[in-house]
Amino acid sequence: MNIESTKELESSKPDLLSPQRCIYKVPDHLRKLNEMSYTPRVISIGPLHHGNEKLQSSMENYKVKYLNDFVLRAQTSLEDLIKIVKDSEEMVRECYAEDIELNSDEFVNMILRDAAFIIEYFWRNRFPKQWTAEDKKLIKPWLTNRMQLDLLLLENQLPFFIIEKLYELLLVTDTINYPPFIEVTFSYFSSLNTQDHKYSSRSEFRIIKHFVDLLRSFYLPPQGSFQKENIAMIIMVRKCTVHPSWPRQD
Repeated sequence: MNIESTKELESSKPDLLSPQRCIYKVPDHLRKLNEMSYTPRVISIGPLHHGNEKLQSSMENYKVKYLNDFVLRAQTSLEDLIKIVKDSEEMVRECYAEDIELNSDEFVNMILRDAAFIIEYFWRNRFPKQWTAEDKKLIKPWLTNRMQLDLLLLENQLPFFIIEKLYELLLVTDTINYPPFIEVTFSYFSSLNTQDHKYSSRSEFRIIKHFVDLLRSFYLPPQGSFQKENIAMIIMVRKCTVHPSWPRQD
């Protein structure tokens, strides 16, 4: 094997061990069992289902509307938002195990629209008074339920850090009315927080990779509870155990 062939092989190897890799396509053998369980029905988030004609085109138009709303809310310009995403483009791309074929402009614009939509949509859910008449007309209850399911599909994710980075623009101008985005996210997925986890700056929720990662954390028992349950179980077992040397009381 010559040197050129070796270089080609090395360059073609996917960097699956990269710590940034966290968003994957579902393996074919699982998808074939029930494709609809792994495919978004109403909204595409991120590049893996971008451009899917089966999804509602109205949601793509709404992403543009929410992006404009976010520009006004953040008191910035569209060019500044594009620059923020552009500066993080390489890091965002590295989060996806698949090669993304979109060129730089297409990729950056797609990430920005999707992130701005999530911020505005979650914010309206946190504070219902933010809903406009147009929102209520388009986003029906059945649609909101389906959207939440879509936002929890592994192939339908954005890296959490890029959403937070854009959201931080709001914190620059107003730290009182705008809580950290992780708190807004907790509120949106509150019905799935079965362990009643509380967010704090010291908790494991400080750094999550995406919404699926947050859901995984929701299912974990609170820190310390597993150890306490184990100790209680050991004490109970000890009380119920009869030592072989003790006389039997038949």
